[in-house]
Amino acid sequence: MKKNIFIALLTASFLFSSSIPVNISADADNTTESYYTVTFLDYDGQELSSLKVKPGENIDYSLIDTDSDPRLNRHLDIYTEQAFSSWNMTPETTDKDITIKALSKTAVISQEQLPDKTLYFSKNGKVSLDGLKVLITMTTQIPTGNNGDFTEETFTVDISSNCTAVPATLEEAFKEGDSSTIEIFPAGQDKMIASYNIKWFEDFGDVNRDNTVDAVDATAVLRAYTLAISDSDYVVPDNIKQFGDINFDGTIDGIDATLLLRYYTLKISDSGITLDEFLEMHDIKPVMP
Repeated sequence: MKKNIFIALLTASFLFSSSIPVNISADADNTTESYYTVTFLDYDGQELSSLKVKPGENIDYSLIDTDSDPRLNRHLDIYTEQAFSSWNMTPETTDKDITIKALSKTAVISQEQLPDKTLYFSKNGKVSLDGLKVLITMTTQIPTGNNGDFTEETFTVDISSNCTAVPATLEEAFKEGDSSTIEIFPAGQDKMIASYNIKWFEDFGDVNRDNTVDAVDATAVLRAYTLAISDSDYVVPDNIKQFGDINFDGTIDGIDATLLLRYYTLKISDSGITLDEFLEMHDIKPVMP
């Protein structure tokens, strides 16, 4: 009888003691969950934000407003703007800690060439921007898969025709003197991209300084040229040098005389033509004296 009681007690003691670790393990399994950290970085590798996700849970990309976040939409300088292009990878879920980096699209406005015309002979009309070259270069980073790698695509747009000059008219530019500084602004920008100087040359072609360009001036230039080639001691007068080299080749010759006479002929038949327009007709680009 005593033997049976001992066996029963021993069996009960074993069952009781062996059930304790089973129950504790179950409780631990019910309260422990796995999380993974997703870290978002900006273009420079600085942390934007992070979140915890469970296995199989979708990653919430709306956590960062990529359209308006100032860390992703910024001016690097007055001519360089940067905005969000995409993430370098966009997995729906993750089974490990991961880092996702922002990719950019960068626009740079650059002035490549200033206008050709810097010398004017009239105060009528607009400041010419012919020859100006202003470009926008766009570089976009594009993911090449879902492993974080990316490539870059670059294209250029010529916006020269959309630029404006300030002052825009010659009358305004030369209202206080015979020279002016012109500022160039890309369309929609309040920061100038370049500036340059222009000059007004009064009564160019009027070599005898009687306030009109006519056949007398053409004759004076032709005479000076004839004397210069026939007499080695002859010195071309300064007024003819300064006002008579109408094709700007640095030499007083028969071509200047012919052009002056042609301009005079056109002017008396078409009083609206200016010397600026005449030079443009003959593809002559004036240069600063």
